[in-house]
Amino acid sequence: MGIHRMILESDSQVLVHALNSDEYERALIGVLLRETRSICHANFESFSFSFCNRNCNKVAYELAAFGFRSGAANLSWIEYAPDFVSVLVASDIAEPV
Repeated sequence: MGIHRMILESDSQVLVHALNSDEYERALIGVLLRETRSICHANFESFSFSFCNRNCNKVAYELAAFGFRSGAANLSWIEYAPDFVSVLVASDIAEPV
């Protein structure tokens, strides 16, 4: 795909901490965390996991919610985003940081 660097942002501080540390290796979720890091190592030259407040990333939050509600496994828009995405992007741009 030509993507070499990846930044995964989450509004869950617990998840970001778990992905960035070995603290949960023996927990039930440990295998998923290891697999996530392994996939990132295998597919990207560099990657990072960082916390992003939900209010700072409304577009990602609403897209995830839309995908969950729709139940579709694969959703993609090639040329134009749905109207609700365009409205949210405009809102994010106008929002003071």
